[in-house]
Amino acid sequence: MPVPKGVNLAMLMPIDTLVFDFERVGFEPPHWGFEINKDGHGRYYVKGKPTEANPSGNDWHDVIVGPQTLEILMQGVTKVGAGKGCETKAKNIAQTGKKKLSYVCSDVWWICEFNYSDDEGVMKAANAFQSMAETIQIGEKLKHNLRYDRLSLDAEMDALVEEVKSGSAIEVQNIAPVLQSLIDDDRVMERVKRKAGRLLEGAGIAVKQIP
Repeated sequence: MPVPKGVNLAMLMPIDTLVFDFERVGFEPPHWGFEINKDGHGRYYVKGKPTEANPSGNDWHDVIVGPQTLEILMQGVTKVGAGKGCETKAKNIAQTGKKKLSYVCSDVWWICEFNYSDDEGVMKAANAFQSMAETIQIGEKLKHNLRYDRLSLDAEMDALVEEVKSGSAIEVQNIAPVLQSLIDDDRVMERVKRKAGRLLEGAGIAVKQIP
């Protein structure tokens, strides 16, 4: 039966929380993940060393996922509960990172671990999670460079613009405060400000002009 017009497919699925965990040694950060509720609100985390003050070791960031991306994620995680496993049976597949895709429904937790899956929906969901993470990780670089290396902001923004165009970086609203801080800072080059403004506008976010 087709979904009624105006109804988000994700909201019809019996899922409370969907989770993605990614680990690849040698990358920075090497271990991160997402916990997303079915309304699109959730958290991104970077795994760190546990401390007394932070037993999980996680550094958390609030995120919001738009309806189109959320539907891709939901369609992917529903394949996890099919009981067939996610990992491909093909041999000699390049190692692109240890991935865990799972969801929580009431008190049931389905989980699937894989490097590469033959299921198109699972791979689309994994790629979307990775593209969201790419946006947030570039946002962290921009925040760092604004403080310590402003000359590198131009090249970093060029890279972000190209990744957004190609779909390698998505859900730009999750780094809106960082982009706005570039616009607000008198020390930042005008062309960097313009790029930040266009990215915000492309994400449907009004640009706050400097008083």
